[in-house]
Amino acid sequence: MLRPKTASVLGVMIVLALLLPRPSPRRSLRCITGRDTFSAAQHLTTILRQYTNLTQLGEPTAGKPNHYGAIKTLSLPNSGLPIQVSQVYHQDATPWEFNTTSRPHVHVSPTAEDCRENRDPMLDRVLTFDEIKATPARLTEEVAAAYRAGGIEGLKKKYFELRPEYLKAGVDLRDPLVDFFTPLYRINKSLDDQLAYGNFVVAEYPGEAFILYALGTQYAQIGQYDKAHEMLQRCLDAYPGNANARREMRVLDLAMSRR
Repeated sequence: MLRPKTASVLGVMIVLALLLPRPSPRRSLRCITGRDTFSAAQHLTTILRQYTNLTQLGEPTAGKPNHYGAIKTLSLPNSGLPIQVSQVYHQDATPWEFNTTSRPHVHVSPTAEDCRENRDPMLDRVLTFDEIKATPARLTEEVAAAYRAGGIEGLKKKYFELRPEYLKAGVDLRDPLVDFFTPLYRINKSLDDQLAYGNFVVAEYPGEAFILYALGTQYAQIGQYDKAHEMLQRCLDAYPGNANARREMRVLDLAMSRR
């Protein structure tokens, strides 16, 4: 469980040394995260998501997948008051990972009633996880089948049919939708459909940086500069630190100035 920040960097390395040599599709690795998961516990969450078949349950973490750490204490020159500053950038995830948290695959939040009754809904969901573990893959399969049969409108209709059931189970729908962005294009090689699908995803999840960035670059490539500018700006509004979007925006501004 990674809910409280109890791990040290040494502890992270020890756990990884035990877990990583034994990845197996038949072995299900699960962890619980919460609003107190940050610092070294965030390191461990990110690394396990990168290198194992981890299923994360609980609440979003309090830290970023890529973040500053290694606290150093300094004294202010005039007052002498001590302050702590994070001085080392830890890139545990990919360089293009700009999310501000690690979202759980299955969202579970404790309530005041849970506390009064001494219940742990997060742990309960881990123990009953086998009942829903195939849900994200099933969503992708059913949406893909609906797209083949009825195009983008068929896909959207199927998604809205399935969404209530999945949300009730706490399953995160955002990642399966985002992950289907590239496979969708491979099905019939339609850029128009991929753009329509991308716009559908960002309508559902307005701050989805990966899709906003992808839409921005694709619109720029086909000469729709105003639309490209809108998508890249939305990406930067959501994640100002997205260096890729800033670079593409500079290129786009240059292209627009030469029209």
